[in-house]
Amino acid sequence: MVMTSISYQYTIKLLASTVKTDHMAVLAVTDMPRDKTKRSKQKLFRRRTPAMHASLLHHLKNFDDSKLVTSTDISVAWDKFCGTVNGLLEQFYLMRVVSVTLREPDYMTPDIKYLLR
Repeated sequence: MVMTSISYQYTIKLLASTVKTDHMAVLAVTDMPRDKTKRSKQKLFRRRTPAMHASLLHHLKNFDDSKLVTSTDISVAWDKFCGTVNGLLEQFYLMRVVSVTLREPDYMTPDIKYLLR
């Protein structure tokens, strides 16, 4: 309870000290300022499961690579190969989006964050 002369709805936040101490600061405000140290980023990652590996290997079992080896120009062959591999990645390992904040520990990877949801 905050005792004031004018009645407002206060938001209370406890702030820890930056040095080692048992004391804390009490912040009582009518409008909470945005925490500028907490920023989130959208991270893209590919989720990999054994079922996805199995479906890719099943598809590659019948894969026809004749289109890749018929080209005589090495750069054209490389472009075809990269396009084929990227297409297979997009088909079998879909891109996922996860929000990761700066306050999370270093071991919190997008894969772990996705699993915790």
